[in-house]
Amino acid sequence: AKAPLINSSLHQVTAFSGKMAGDWRQSRWELVSQDANQITSYLPNMANVCISACAGLNRSSDQAALQSYLRTVLETTDTLSSRLITQMNHRFGGEPDPDATPISTSADHLRLACRELLICVEDL
Repeated sequence: AKAPLINSSLHQVTAFSGKMAGDWRQSRWELVSQDANQITSYLPNMANVCISACAGLNRSSDQAALQSYLRTVLETTDTLSSRLITQMNHRFGGEPDPDATPISTSADHLRLACRELLICVEDL
């Protein structure tokens, strides 16, 4: 019963991270902010549902896999958020970002992490 909610949340996070990368390339700063806000709005509930789903799993290996993929999604989101802050600061007069990787790469990593978590959920 939890899989559809996780599935829906992951699809939304994936869609908004792709949209955010596009908005970034087009310098639509307000939309980038809204996209990031949308992404983070799905994460707490998705994390709670995943953790709750872990309690219902019988095998510890399944629990560990679900926790690992969830952790990757959360860490990747944190990395994307940090990159956004650093790059926005630089664009508006702050220190240059020592990481020259485009924001779209960080967004791609988040989409990949979401896909991997989705596959894990579907396999369980």
